[in-house]
Amino acid sequence: VKLPLSHVLSADFCQQDLTDSTIRQVVEALKKSSEPMDISPWTWITLYMIAHSRKGSSGSLSQLGFDSLIQQEYVDATLSYLPVFWDDDNLHWLNGTDLLNVHVLDVHAAIETEYHKLSYLVPSIETSIQVIDFKKWAMVVMSRGETVDLPDRENKSRTVPQLAIMPLIDLVDHHLPMPEKPLLLDDLQAFQERGSHTNISYDAELAAVVLKARENMDSKMAVTVGYGVRSNADYLDRKSTRLN
Repeated sequence: VKLPLSHVLSADFCQQDLTDSTIRQVVEALKKSSEPMDISPWTWITLYMIAHSRKGSSGSLSQLGFDSLIQQEYVDATLSYLPVFWDDDNLHWLNGTDLLNVHVLDVHAAIETEYHKLSYLVPSIETSIQVIDFKKWAMVVMSRGETVDLPDRENKSRTVPQLAIMPLIDLVDHHLPMPEKPLLLDDLQAFQERGSHTNISYDAELAAVVLKARENMDSKMAVTVGYGVRSNADYLDRKSTRLN
C-alpha cells in the first residue's frame, strides 16, 4: 500500500495549513506570545482534522489530502467508536477501575491541558471548538497516530521521526503473537520486529509512506501491523477506535 506524502497528516504538515483560520490564529499567537509555549504534535493534527472534517460535512471539500482522499466516509468511520474515553457523562461506567484511575483520567487531563493552551492563545476557540469535539478528535489522533521517519522541513535530504496520521493505512488492525515467556524490557523491540508481518516506512523515491508485507501472505489472510508492546489499557484504548 502506497500513501503519497501529500496525504500523510504529520504535525508539521498540519501546522503549515494556514487555510484554516484557527490554525493560522494559533500560529500567529505563538509568534507574538511573550512567553514560550509548546503545542503538542497531536494537537496540530487534531486542529487540522476538526477543520477539514467540517469542510467535508458541509459538502465543500477542499483539495487537501485529507478531504480529497477519504471524504466523509473516513470521518464517519473514525468517530464510530466506544465513547467512554472522551464523553465525560459516560466515565461513570469505569468507576473503580484501574483503567479509569491510571489511564483514562491522565489522557483526559493531557487533552484538556492542550485545549486550555489553545484557548489562552486564541480565546475564540472556546466558542468555535467545543471541548468535547476537541477530545473526540484528539483521541482519534492519539490512538491512530504512528511515529514514522518523514522528510525534515528544514533539510529535505534527511528524515526525522514525526507523529502522523496515515489515512486508510491506519485502518489496519493490530496483531502480535502471544509471547512464549514473560518479556523483559530489553526484549520488547526484538519481539515486535519478529512478530509483525508488515512494515511501515517512508520511501524517498516514491515520495510515499509504504505499508509492505514482510513475507508471502495468503489471499484471504488479514493484513495487520504491530502497534508495539503496550499495556492492556493502552491496547484497549487503541482497539476501541477500530470498532465500527
